[in-house]
Amino acid sequence: MADFAKAAAPQDDFPILPANGSAVRLFQALQTQWRTTAISTMAKAVIVRTGLDYAVIEPTARLSGLALESDDFIRVRVMETAALNAFHDEAR
Repeated sequence: MADFAKAAAPQDDFPILPANGSAVRLFQALQTQWRTTAISTMAKAVIVRTGLDYAVIEPTARLSGLALESDDFIRVRVMETAALNAFHDEAR
């Protein structure tokens, strides 16, 4: 169990502005809520993330004990865009 915890732990710390704290916690809680699509050719098939499932944002926030403000949703969308760009760059 300890080995898994070490492997799952972030490698680098980075500062988070207090105003962004709720949005970052919500984004982390949404990590399993990506919408995907399959793209295939005769030679290769890939699963592509297309964005977060917006229908689960409010329930995830509520069940995680996070107060969701409209600014938090905007911040989550900014992180979503950055993550999608990173996923797509990684796939190349």
